[in-house]
Amino acid sequence: MEDDLRRAISAHEQGDIATAQRHYHEVLRRQPQHALSRRNLGLIALSTGHYAAAVTLIGQALQLQPEHGQWYGNLAQAQRLAGDANAALKSFQRAVSIHPVNPFHHYLRAELLLDMRRNEEGIAALHQALQLDPHITEAYASLAFLASTGDYAFSRAEQQQLARLLDDDTLSAAQRYPLHFAMASLSEASGDHDRAFAHYVSANQYKRQTHKDFERFDAEREQSLFASHAALFSDEFLAARRTWGHPSEQPVFIVGLLRTGSTLLERILCCHPEIEGRGELTDMRQIARSKLPGLTGGDYPQCLLQIDAAMLQSAADWYLQKLLGNGAASPRIINKMPFDFQLLGLIHLLFPQARIIHTVRQPVATLWSCFTRDVHARFSNDFSDLIAVYRLYRQYMQLWQKLLPAQIHNVRYEALIDDFKPVVTTALQHLGLDWHEQCRQFHQQTDSVATPSRMQVRKPIYRDANAAWQQYASKIQPVIDAISEIDDEFGPQ
Repeated sequence: MEDDLRRAISAHEQGDIATAQRHYHEVLRRQPQHALSRRNLGLIALSTGHYAAAVTLIGQALQLQPEHGQWYGNLAQAQRLAGDANAALKSFQRAVSIHPVNPFHHYLRAELLLDMRRNEEGIAALHQALQLDPHITEAYASLAFLASTGDYAFSRAEQQQLARLLDDDTLSAAQRYPLHFAMASLSEASGDHDRAFAHYVSANQYKRQTHKDFERFDAEREQSLFASHAALFSDEFLAARRTWGHPSEQPVFIVGLLRTGSTLLERILCCHPEIEGRGELTDMRQIARSKLPGLTGGDYPQCLLQIDAAMLQSAADWYLQKLLGNGAASPRIINKMPFDFQLLGLIHLLFPQARIIHTVRQPVATLWSCFTRDVHARFSNDFSDLIAVYRLYRQYMQLWQKLLPAQIHNVRYEALIDDFKPVVTTALQHLGLDWHEQCRQFHQQTDSVATPSRMQVRKPIYRDANAAWQQYASKIQPVIDAISEIDDEFGPQ
C-alpha cells in the first residue's frame, strides 16, 4: 500500500492524473478508510472540473479526519465552484476556526465573500490575511483589482507596503508576480501606462518562472500535434464514421481563445431554463490523452485509426455520465473549456449531434487581456508564446470550420456587447431553443465565477476592455504586426 501511495503522490505532483488516480484507488481498495487518498482524489476531481465529486470525496475524507483544517479549505473551494456559496462559506469558517492563524484561509474566504458581493466583509478578510502575513501577495492583487473597478482605495501606508515588498529580495517568484499585477493595475488606474507596462512585463516574467517543466508551452510540439490532426481528419474520414458515437443532443461545447467572452456567454445562456452549465471540464482531454490511447496502445489522434464504433461509444457514454453528474435532465448542458478547440474533431465523432459555439474577439484585445490578467494558461506570460498560440488557434479553427460548418456557430464578443438580444437569440437558435427573457438577468446570478472575468460578469454589460490595449500599442507593435500577418494568411473569421 505504501508503494502505491508514494507512486500516486509522485504522479499527482507531476501532473500525471490518470496514473495518480489508479494508485489512489489501489490504496483505497486495500484500505477503504484511507483519508488522504480520498482527499487527494477529491483534489483531482476539483482540478478537472468535477466539483460535485470533489465535494463528496473531500467530505468523506473529513468524516475520517474531522479536524483537518486544510482539508476544510479544500472542501470550501470545491463547494464554491460547485455553486454552493453558503456551504463554502461555512467550510471556510470551519477552516479558520481550526487554524485561525492560517492567512491563506482568510484570503480564500475573502475571495468567496467578494464573489458573493459582500465586498465590505471580503475586504476585511483580505486585511486580516495581510495582518497575519503580509507576504500573502494575492491579497494585494485582489485589492488592486477592486481599486481598478472603483470598489476600493489604497491608503498611503498600503502603497508604501507594496513598494517595500517589491524591494524584498527574499520573496519567491510566486509571491512576486501578484505584486507586480497589483502595481500594474494601480499604475494603469492612475494613467501611468509606462509604469503599468513595466509591471505587467515583470509580473509575467515571474509567473513564467513558477511553471513546472510539464506545464510549459512548447510551440514546436503543438504545431506537430496540429499537423497530425490535419493529416488525419478529412471529409472522408468523418463520413466513414458518421453513424458512430452517441446520438445525444445534450452536450454543448463553448470553445475559443481565453478572454473572448466565453464566461460571459456561458452565464447568459445558463439563465435559460433549458440550459445548465458545468464550467470548464477536462473530460474530453482525458479521453484524448488516456482513455482512447489506453484502448489502442497508440497516441492521440493517430489512435483514432484503431478504434471501432464500440470503443467510441464507450468513451461517449463515459463522457455523458460525467457530464450528467447528478442526473441533470436539461435539454442542453454546457462544457466551457476554451482550449477544446483542439479537439472538435473528436467531439464530433463522439457526439455528432452536439452543438459547438466558438467565441471570437478582436485578436490584439484578446492577447493583451491574456497577458494582463492572471489567467490559468501556460502560454499567457510571453508574447512569442501568445503569437504562437494565436496561429495555432487559427489553424485549428480553419480546419474544423471547413469540416464541420453546420456544427459550429460563431459568437463575436463585440457584437454580443453591442447587439445583445439578436446575438443571444441566434446562439439559442443554434442550440435548438428560443429566446427567454431571463437571459437578460445574467449579471444577477449569485453562483461563483472562478475565472478572471468574475468582476465583469457581475455587471450588465462590460464595454471597456476592448480598447485597453490601445494605450500600449507602441510597446506591443511586434505583436500587432504578427497578428496582422496571421490574419492576412487565414482571412477573416
